[in-house]
Amino acid sequence: MTTDHDLLSGYEQIGAFIGLSPRQAQHRALTGTLPVFKMGRATCATKSGLRSWLARQMTMAETRKAS
Repeated sequence: MTTDHDLLSGYEQIGAFIGLSPRQAQHRALTGTLPVFKMGRATCATKSGLRSWLARQMTMAETRKAS
């Protein structure tokens, strides 16, 4: 379950949390590479969801590097 302090709303907050500009976060969301969802007209993500996504990205990069 998502708590209020886990929720990020808008590309500015999402991008800042993972070290991207709002435009980069928007691009990745629109291409399906960021785990985001809509709440009304707002694009949202959870910090826990983004942490899990980042962990998967790191694991995939390490796997490719070891090959």
